[in-house]
Amino acid sequence: MATSPSPLRVALTAVLPLTLLVAACSSSTTNQAKATQAATHAAAAPLTPIAANATTTEGEVIVAVTANDFAFTLNRSRVPAGRVHVQLVNQSKDYEHEVWVYPQQQAKLQDMLAQKRAGKDVEELDVLTGVAGHVEDVPAGQTAAFDATLTAGTYELACFITSDIGGKKMVHYDMGMHTLLTVQ
Repeated sequence: MATSPSPLRVALTAVLPLTLLVAACSSSTTNQAKATQAATHAAAAPLTPIAANATTTEGEVIVAVTANDFAFTLNRSRVPAGRVHVQLVNQSKDYEHEVWVYPQQQAKLQDMLAQKRAGKDVEELDVLTGVAGHVEDVPAGQTAAFDATLTAGTYELACFITSDIGGKKMVHYDMGMHTLLTVQ
């Protein structure tokens, strides 16, 4: 003759699998959070500076643009005309940055900056002329690169990202994120 399980045993049988499932999910979420946190810290580790005379394995001159909040530093301010490898090293802890390379004289630059200050989304390629190359939205602690062919002249390198800083729309360019590169 079979005996029926006690009400306590029925309750435990129903609750125990649910408890184990919640514990497993919690552990997985915790491990995933720890992995994400470790990856974030690894990406934000100090980046190795690039030497002023650095070249790629193909012999291209490397122009390393180090972005800090809110300034650019170049590993060199003069390069020979020809193909260059531009590398943006975003050393920020909090902000995305970008770098645009274009001839210094730009008739509509101030109009574009005024629109960005007003919170408008302006496509840089619709305004800037002669853009040699760019990388956009490079996360904090990351690097990105592109190759460009530059002719003799003066080029501006700039970040046009707009961030909400202290409750105000601020264009990184206005905060000092632009510099010149001379191509000989």
